Amino acid sequence: MSPSSVFISRLLLYSRLGFPPAWIAGKRYFEIGPGSADAAGFFARFGPAQMVLADKDPSVVETLRARVAAGDFPCDDVRVVQAKLPDGSAEPVYDLVLAEGVFPGEDDPAALLRFAGDLCRPGGMVVATSISPISVFAESSRRLLKPILKSEGVADDDMVDEIVRIFGPDLDTMAGMRRPKSEWATHTLLLGWKNVTLTLNEMIETFGDRFMIGGTSPDFKTDWRWFKAPDVTPASVNRRAIEDYHRNVAAMLDYRVDPTGDIGVDGAALDRLAGLALATQMEAWHADSLAPIPRYLEIAREIADLIEPAMTETATGIQDFCAAIQRRLDHGPSSGLDTKRFRPMFGRGQLFVAFQKL
Repeated sequence: MSPSSVFISRLLLYSRLGFPPAWIAGKRYFEIGPGSADAAGFFARFGPAQMVLADKDPSVVETLRARVAAGDFPCDDVRVVQAKLPDGSAEPVYDLVLAEGVFPGEDDPAALLRFAGDLCRPGGMVVATSISPISVFAESSRRLLKPILKSEGVADDDMVDEIVRIFGPDLDTMAGMRRPKSEWATHTLLLGWKNVTLTLNEMIETFGDRFMIGGTSPDFKTDWRWFKAPDVTPASVNRRAIEDYHRNVAAMLDYRVDPTGDIGVDGAALDRLAGLALATQMEAWHADSLAPIPRYLEIAREIADLIEPAMTETATGIQDFCAAIQRRLDHGPSSGLDTKRFRPMFGRGQLFVAFQKL
């Protein structure tokens, strides 16, 4: 039987992060927030000595325990724990600690990342996901629809259907999109965003000199220095990674962009504007207010102007989005919401990062 698409995608991911999955054989694995347990099911095939799956959601824990009892994880020692982490001191005994997609919504995302690092033994790996204002800009922009629909009197019970009607064509542009449209509408546009970002800079600052960055996906790093060179230290590797990231971070704005070199956009300026856009969107979303939206459109147009020389298609899409939102504000539902060349624009969302504990 050929490997499943989930297996192949996980194999590609962890290979890009710098370690073959078979490395886990005979080692100890800890995962924070396993959810559907795709990662745990993947790594269980490679013979870990122990797996600990910790989730705060009792329904997830119940499902995972049933799956363990059914033998879904081919590992002799699988433990499922219900816990809201961090929950005290962590014993650094695990060879691989996964914290994928768990930071948005946390009271203190950096504290949870620090706890993941505390669980890891020296020489072990932490795999975590970073989200930046740039990587969620497209989704943040679409979230403006919620306060607009509220102002037009759309009932809560009809909100999902209306969002799917308007943005369904956007989702149709994504060949790999398997998520039901109604689920996407609910989770991406109708749930509150709290502490949604944890940037790569913040991750490296949180870990300090205890960890060195390894592989990433998408892979943006280029370091031609010989490993024995006197200036190659763990701290310098982390600094170089940050420099490379800012040179190429504009590619996180639009998953269709595939740079082969320096993308030519001021990453620091883009990060600042995207941060302002995110804060402005959240102000409009939480208050169900149209008042912040013109300011959002001003910021979005600044982003379009900044990236236009290097990313013309993306910049044009952002301008189309701003024009469509402005028409809707001016003329109401009768104007529709045809965002034209913005439709296929989605951010890269999460950046997967592997860190090695020193």
